[in-house]
Amino acid sequence: ESETQKQLLLEENKTMNTKIQEQAPKVLFADTVASSSTNLTITEYAKSVYTTTNMGRNTLFKFLRDKKIFTKANLPYQSYINKGYFVVNESIHNNIIRVSTSITPLGQQKLLEFIVKNK
Repeated sequence: ESETQKQLLLEENKTMNTKIQEQAPKVLFADTVASSSTNLTITEYAKSVYTTTNMGRNTLFKFLRDKKIFTKANLPYQSYINKGYFVVNESIHNNIIRVSTSITPLGQQKLLEFIVKNK
């Protein structure tokens, strides 16, 4: 019986090591994002997480609208700005106000976690 338990533990250990190796790139990416101090545009963010999420920019915007994170105008709801996930920037070009959204390092990490859980 002891030998059987030993074999089961060895198999479980082998399975866990395989999982760790498979997830290593994702962990490295998450660590890199967490330690970053750079805000990204939504387009840049979509490109950077594409291999993990399989979502391009337009699909990401639709996902964010569907999950009530972004409004129909592709702007984050105030509660997500207050949490420090997004920053909305306004600029004036030729007397036209332009609004752009960037995602903070905290938002990058939290959003990636949310996408993986809710995709």
